[in-house]
Amino acid sequence: MKKSQHAIITDLVQTHIKKILATVSLLEKAILAFSDNKVLETEEFLEQLFKIEIEVDKLRREIFTELTKKDLPINHREDLKALVERLDRFADCIKDAARDIKIFISAKKVALGQVLNISVKTVKQLVESVELLDKSIGEVWGNPNQAINIATKVYEAEEKADASHLKGKMTIIENLPNDDFPMLMILKDFIDSLERAADMCADTADFLIVLAGG
Repeated sequence: MKKSQHAIITDLVQTHIKKILATVSLLEKAILAFSDNKVLETEEFLEQLFKIEIEVDKLRREIFTELTKKDLPINHREDLKALVERLDRFADCIKDAARDIKIFISAKKVALGQVLNISVKTVKQLVESVELLDKSIGEVWGNPNQAINIATKVYEAEEKADASHLKGKMTIIENLPNDDFPMLMILKDFIDSLERAADMCADTADFLIVLAGG
């Protein structure tokens, strides 16, 4: 039986979010490896992450190409486009955090251990959030009430990420030498990227709840 255009795009969106989930998992592994001063392992995880990011971008373009076809009602096209754009902004935040780790490596500096430990917890919460979003997307058109129940759980992870973000900033201020401005800037950018990623998860959950409720 031939798949509908809506089913084809939904499958692509779920492939898209699974690729994004893979990047978050690799970021977690990279942070853990870097915390243990395993630079080669860290670089390998980051290289895998950046390769998958290229696949994420290709999938986004493929989805948008599918959305130009006239088989879908205009409102469905707009909803799917908005969903993919949110997921893509999340993926950009993960890539930004990964780039900061690359800077730590190239600068031959070890980032503040406490900040990395806090960040690992944040990334674990991001993994949990993306898994929930993936499940919610799978239910949003077939079982909207279940989609809403799943998406609502993202908020708890986002609150934990906010708390980790604040703790990370306090840790930087309390422990980093006052004259190390480059490291201060990159560490702040690093934890800010993770916090923005958590915010994007919550924003996507909001969107899914409205979409399912409509």
